[in-house]
Amino acid sequence: MHALLKKAAVALPAAALMVALAPTAASADEPLGVRCAGGNAQLSAKPGLTIVGSKQQTWTGEGVTTGCKNVGSGKAVTSAIVFFEGNGKGACVPEFGIPNADLNGRITWNGGGPDVENKVSNVTGTSKLTWTGANFTGVVTDGPFKGKKVNATASWDFDLIAAAGGCFLGGYTNAIGTWDSLNIG
Repeated sequence: MHALLKKAAVALPAAALMVALAPTAASADEPLGVRCAGGNAQLSAKPGLTIVGSKQQTWTGEGVTTGCKNVGSGKAVTSAIVFFEGNGKGACVPEFGIPNADLNGRITWNGGGPDVENKVSNVTGTSKLTWTGANFTGVVTDGPFKGKKVNATASWDFDLIAAAGGCFLGGYTNAIGTWDSLNIG
């Protein structure tokens, strides 16, 4: 009996240590990541891109992305409401857009079960805004998918006449288009 107690005294702390060091699994209701494509996107820049040198811009982008699919298990995420904002220098010439801007954003999820539904993932990173679209890269800092990488792209329905007019008449300020992709994980 004494030898059995000795073995138990050694085995219990070892088992407790293994449990403490084991990686924690995500909730069964939270997928490992999400891939979305489609939906509407829009961008607004202030004071607006002009032909007179590169100016500091404050920009916001928003929209709804659809066609979402889970990566891994969990209840299906169906769509997301997306809002990004940032700052960076931009102009109409020599390169149209804001080539290197910071971004902060939030993604409100639809679907995905109780760990995801109507919850907000806060995002930080960088963006490149051009005449053809936008590319965002970053990381989820808080909320569902915390610590996961974020990549998002949007394509603008570019109107050359409106862009040229805006560039020459006080600033090109707005673009609308489609979310090509929103990838988390």
